[in-house]
Amino acid sequence: METTLAMLAREANDYVTDWLLEQPTVREKSLTDWLLDFFQQSSSDVRYYEFNPSEEVRISGADWDWWFLLRNGCLKLRVKAKKMRRGVNYYSDFARSTETGCQIDLLLDSSAAHNFYPLYLLYSKAEGPARCRVLPDPTVLSICGAQEVYDLIHDTPRCRIRLKDILEIAIPLECLFSCPVAREFPEYGPKERLNHYFEAVPRGRAEGVDTFEEDLDRGYEECVPEIVGSLFEFLDTDNNTENLLRKYQSMFPGSRGVSVVRFGDKLE
Repeated sequence: METTLAMLAREANDYVTDWLLEQPTVREKSLTDWLLDFFQQSSSDVRYYEFNPSEEVRISGADWDWWFLLRNGCLKLRVKAKKMRRGVNYYSDFARSTETGCQIDLLLDSSAAHNFYPLYLLYSKAEGPARCRVLPDPTVLSICGAQEVYDLIHDTPRCRIRLKDILEIAIPLECLFSCPVAREFPEYGPKERLNHYFEAVPRGRAEGVDTFEEDLDRGYEECVPEIVGSLFEFLDTDNNTENLLRKYQSMFPGSRGVSVVRFGDKLE
């Protein structure tokens, strides 16, 4: 039987579940590094590159950029990973400020500046996401829209955000690749899934304008950038690939790595 990205996501979910049970203190960066490398090692349709820390450009609240090469164009996501557990107030964690600004604002604004769809990837040992009751428990890998997290933060008068609050606006990671309920998604694949599941449209400040604008097509591009196509073609890191990575960072600053996924017929 052919392995699909949805199957790999479920396999990764089960592995991370056991990992969190055996090592509850494992860091979210270790989980993220393993997850992205696992997808690359398990599928010829996935490439992943982690940028050299000594060459990192300005960090804007994201762990990696996730490009999906579709039949027509591409979908690009900017993702921030977050490990969560019960009994913790995550209000200040999501709204944390850095020297350059509030973390979630940086994620939203840097995503808007380069037309990425902003997401959070969650690692949590708890009940599954509320927006999917079909997939088997436990579901420890889930995703939620950064805009909905932002709205939740600013609509919470008591400044308290629990794990349950975040899971209520999340879906299992594997639903990004294959939805067990809504199977009629057309050719744009994961783009329709994001619009279907996440109610809040990503917003971001336009350059030089201190107002927010909604973008219904956020993350979608009709043409795949040449730099992204080139990164997909290189299997091994060599001098030429390092040059490509530096070029990518100059074009799309703000993340620690980039993953490119070919989302074709056999992956649906």
